[in-house]
Amino acid sequence: MTNYNGWTNRNTWLINLWFSEMIDDYVTDSEEKVTADDVEEFVLQIIESEVDGCSFMLRDFIDYSGINWNEILGNGEQ
Repeated sequence: MTNYNGWTNRNTWLINLWFSEMIDDYVTDSEEKVTADDVEEFVLQIIESEVDGCSFMLRDFIDYSGINWNEILGNGEQ
């Protein structure tokens, strides 16, 4: 089921919008099979390093819930 611009939800769409090229490179460069959990860890590490300098108030606006990491990985599980 897709609910936001062809994606499961807005959070999933945003991750694809901003990180798809980095995820593609990560998957291509990996010597092992990459799972949705691997992609989640990879992206969240990037996000966390970016928000380190943000105020706590701004951090409260970041919502990781509902991201369909399987869909981001492109393995068809929506």
